[in-house]
Amino acid sequence: MNGSPRAPTPAVLNLIRFAMLGGVVALCLAMWFVYRAGRPTPVPRQTAAILVAAASGLALASGLGLVAIRAAMARADTPQKRASLFIVGYAIAEAPALFGGACLVLTASALPCALGLAVFGLAFLLLPVPEQDSPSQN
Repeated sequence: MNGSPRAPTPAVLNLIRFAMLGGVVALCLAMWFVYRAGRPTPVPRQTAAILVAAASGLALASGLGLVAIRAAMARADTPQKRASLFIVGYAIAEAPALFGGACLVLTASALPCALGLAVFGLAFLLLPVPEQDSPSQN
C-alpha cells in the first residue's frame, strides 16, 4: 500500500451517477404531478420570467462546465483526479435539472425542466465512467 487513496471503481462511479439520475427523475416527476394536480397559482409573470432566464443561464453555464470538466478529465494524470472530476461533473449537471423541476411548479413553464434534463443527459454523453488503471500503471 503506497498511502495514496484509491480511486473508486467504475461500478461505484456508475452507482453514483445512477443515484443522481434517480433523484433528478424523481424530483421532476414529483414536480410534474404537482403541476398537473392543480398547483398553487404560479408566481407573478415578471418573477416567472426572471426564474426562467436564471434557469436557462444555469443550464448554459452547466453545459459549458461539462465541456470544461471533460477536458480536465482528459488531462488528469491519476485515476483519483479523473474520478473526482467525474463526480463534480455530475453535480454540475444535476443543478439545472433540479432547479428546472422547481421552476416547472413555480412558473408553469416546462422550458427550465426540459433544459435541465437535457444538460443532465449531456453529462451521460460527455462524461463516461473513467476506466480503472491496472496496478502496473499506477
